[in-house]
Amino acid sequence: MLRAFAYSKPHFTMADQQETIHAKNIAAFYELIGACNDLGKAYAPEAHYLHPEALSAQLSASRVALEEMKDTKARLNKAMRARDTSFRPIAALANKVLRELIRVKASPKAIGEARNHTRHIHASGCQKAQPKTVDKKTNDNAKNDPAAVSPNYTKVIDHFGQLLQTVTREPNYLPQHLDLKVIMLNLMLQELRSKHSAVVFVELSLHNERLTCTQAIYGQRGLIQLAHEVAEHIATITQSSGAIYKKVNALKFIPLTEKKVAVASLK
Repeated sequence: MLRAFAYSKPHFTMADQQETIHAKNIAAFYELIGACNDLGKAYAPEAHYLHPEALSAQLSASRVALEEMKDTKARLNKAMRARDTSFRPIAALANKVLRELIRVKASPKAIGEARNHTRHIHASGCQKAQPKTVDKKTNDNAKNDPAAVSPNYTKVIDHFGQLLQTVTREPNYLPQHLDLKVIMLNLMLQELRSKHSAVVFVELSLHNERLTCTQAIYGQRGLIQLAHEVAEHIATITQSSGAIYKKVNALKFIPLTEKKVAVASLK
């Protein structure tokens, strides 16, 4: 008689929890292949995709997908930290530009525009943002901090670019400090765009690799479905008192959702 594999109740609110669950399912599938090998010639399913070689190939593909996902997450964390480092001083820099416009007695229109853009840059939250990562601990700390603000990077880029246009049009804006010169402000704007684009690009890569990993483990003929079919076949060729029967029966797989999936075990 078949029953569902035992499950732990998963919560998928954090990416690192998903990775842990993926790894547990991969480890359980490895044990399942070991049980097939222990049966030797007795394990001879008709379906070629249930042969040990095919199962090992799918296991390897799932391992590669998980490792690539982890590597990309590390790259994303690095890109996020670099972006936050570049964006954090922008609010203070905007203040300095505004004070310089006031000092040189720029036109009221230019000063008004600069005040507006500076206010929006401050409202973005980037100057207060802690280095952001996709790790659970960092995100949980931010969630529990009532002062935490979700930074709006595109808003900063937009208003800093408009602030740059304002000072470029102002004939009296001729600062002595290097960091306030138009050429340096242009370089800073390019850096902001580059750092933000880098994060967006790696986020897309991570999204695609998570889909690939999910498909390899939970999709059509993924590890979970294969485990179901392998367990059913083993149930037909082993006795309930046997060691291999008990080994397979003890394996635990975790479904993608909280709802139980009909992945079969023995007993």
